[in-house]
Amino acid sequence: MATFEDYLPWISPHVPLASDPLIENSFRKMVIDFCERTYYHKYDSAAVNVTKDVAIYNFVTPAGHQRVRTETVTFKNDSSILLQPVTESQLGTLDGGWMDRTGTPTSYLEWDMGSLRLFPTPATTSTNTPLIIRISLRPDATPSITGVVTASFNDVVCNDNWRTLVNGTLFTLFNMHTQPWYHPNAAGEYAVAYRQGVIEATTKASQGNVKSVRKVRYGGLFTPNYNPRISSTTW
Repeated sequence: MATFEDYLPWISPHVPLASDPLIENSFRKMVIDFCERTYYHKYDSAAVNVTKDVAIYNFVTPAGHQRVRTETVTFKNDSSILLQPVTESQLGTLDGGWMDRTGTPTSYLEWDMGSLRLFPTPATTSTNTPLIIRISLRPDATPSITGVVTASFNDVVCNDNWRTLVNGTLFTLFNMHTQPWYHPNAAGEYAVAYRQGVIEATTKASQGNVKSVRKVRYGGLFTPNYNPRISSTTW
């Protein structure tokens, strides 16, 4: 389980006047922002049996997490079928009576924030016809345990992207206008480093860590020379 203490040594020396709770809160916000921007944290829901004449199925997210978006929906009949995402307006344009159609599902649409609807509505029931929903997640904004980034959070997200998350946290801290460590130039440099890390993580999340398509240009954490508040420690 990722903990705040794991990342504190990389942040607090740069902003020694900042309290631990403030740094923790800033780090948590950056983890949430990172997951919302990159869709890095993927989760496959447990297989759901498809029921005749039931078109709507709920998302099931693990405790301590919220869904960011639906990544894929797989329907297994005789073979696995990757359902195509559509919108209600698209279906309405193609077929005014789409809600009454039944058959083997070929598409899905976001019905509300907590469920999706299959199209057409399943015409048969089968316990051997699982519906697998793959979603991207972010941690809850409110921690359930003091000092923990979030309960049961996927450590891979933090371990793979700790430099980017630290850069984002330092950007947030140096950009606090009412604090004595406020430094817009340092905030700007850390913001650039954070955005670059987000771009690379987004590519990795969508394409995988494939050498032929992913070019890593990340240079590590920024340490602006002109800011006396920033430690000169080598990263």
